[in-house]
Amino acid sequence: MRKLLLLPLVSGLALLVGACANPNYKPDPSVELCNVGGPLGKLEVSIATEPNPGAVPGRPPECRMGPDGVMRMPPSGAR
Repeated sequence: MRKLLLLPLVSGLALLVGACANPNYKPDPSVELCNVGGPLGKLEVSIATEPNPGAVPGRPPECRMGPDGVMRMPPSGAR
């Protein structure tokens, strides 16, 4: 009996999550390049955080963590 109740609940949840997805979403390439290795550890976050960021091992050396907590490549003119 529980399995019969669980099936509509799971399918309804999947439908709800699918309906909330943005069909026009395009990932930011500057973010994708810097986040290929998975989440950062505590030491890596302290290395990458502004105002005096350093290179994080395993990531391109240009990647920096901004105030929003996301690793990304700097704009083309800023270094």
